[in-house]
Amino acid sequence: MLKAFIMISLKPNSMGNLIKSVKDFPGVKRILTLTGEWDVCVEFEGEEPKDLYEFHTRMDELVGLIENTVTSVVMKEFEP
Repeated sequence: MLKAFIMISLKPNSMGNLIKSVKDFPGVKRILTLTGEWDVCVEFEGEEPKDLYEFHTRMDELVGLIENTVTSVVMKEFEP
């Protein structure tokens, strides 16, 4: 199973909109608030994707949902 952490810096007053947008998105396991350089970390897992391309496509869809609430996004992938 593939896992990614999507690190997000938010625009001011956009935390509520971000959470509404991603909480029910397929593959989102946890939404963590952070302090420091990044405001939020979204833990994302592949639901047994057929290949890496499908996993990246779903992550890109997730980022597309939130693009109006963020100032920057970094995706870090891990394979357990």
